[in-house]
Amino acid sequence: MIVEQERSNRLRKACVAKTEPTRKGMVDLALVATQNDSLSSMIRELQAQAQQVLCEAFDSPPKSVYEASLYLAIEAELRDGTQRMHLARVGLYAEEIARQAGLSRDRQKLLLLSSPLHDIGKLSVPESILRKPRSLDAEEWDVMKKHCDNGVQLLDEVLESSSALVPAPVSLIDLSRELILSHHERYDGRGYPHHLSGEDIPLEARILAIADVFDALTTNRPFRAALDDNQALEVMMLEQGRHFDQVLFDAFLDCFSRIRSIRRNMHPCK
Repeated sequence: MIVEQERSNRLRKACVAKTEPTRKGMVDLALVATQNDSLSSMIRELQAQAQQVLCEAFDSPPKSVYEASLYLAIEAELRDGTQRMHLARVGLYAEEIARQAGLSRDRQKLLLLSSPLHDIGKLSVPESILRKPRSLDAEEWDVMKKHCDNGVQLLDEVLESSSALVPAPVSLIDLSRELILSHHERYDGRGYPHHLSGEDIPLEARILAIADVFDALTTNRPFRAALDDNQALEVMMLEQGRHFDQVLFDAFLDCFSRIRSIRRNMHPCK
C-alpha cells in the first residue's frame, strides 16, 4: 500500500511540474507547434483522414502519404487476423495515457495518429507465422522480430514512392518511425529489436507498449482467447517496472477506467 501511494505521489508530482522522462534525440513537438502555427490544423486534417480510413471506408486511392501508410497498416492487421479497430483502439489508449502523464496536446495527438502504423512491418512476416495457433519456435521468432526494422524500411519506401501524394508532417513521420522501431522494446532491456532499456527507449514508444499489450490481451488471437479487462490488468501488473516504464504504467492505472470505457464503447468499423 505504501509503495502504491509513493508511485501515485510520484506521478502527480510529475504531472504538476509538467516534467517528463528525458531521452536522447527527443523532438520537442511543443516547440514545433510554437514555431509552426499550422501544426494544429494539420493534425485536425490527419484525424479526419484516420477516421475515414480506419472506421469508415478505404476503397478509394489514397490522397496523402498518411492515408497510404494507413492502408498498409490495415493490410498488415488483416494478415495478422485482427481488425482495423485494433489500430484505432491502440491509438486512443496511447493518447489517454499520454494525457494522464502530462504530455502536451500536440504530442498526444501526434501519438494518436502515429500509433496505427506501428505494425506495418508485419507485411514482411509470413501468414503461417502470424496466424500460428501455438507458440512460435526459435526460428519463427527470429523472423517475427525483424518486423520492426522491416516496418521502418517499408515506411521509407512509401515516402520515396509517394511524391504525387500530399506529404505528411515531418514530426508525424519521425514519430511513426520511432514507434515502429521501438514498440517491442522493454524497460529492462530484454525486448527487441535492439535491446534498448530505460529512457533510451523513446517516450512515446514506452507509452505505446502499454497500450498495445492491453489491447492484445483483451483481443482474441489465433493462439488464445481474449482476457477480460481485469485479467489483462493482473497480467500487466506483473510486468510493471520490467516490461513497462513504472511512471507511465502508473499513469495507465490512473486512467484505466477511461481506457476501459473506450474499449467497451467503441463501435465496430463498417
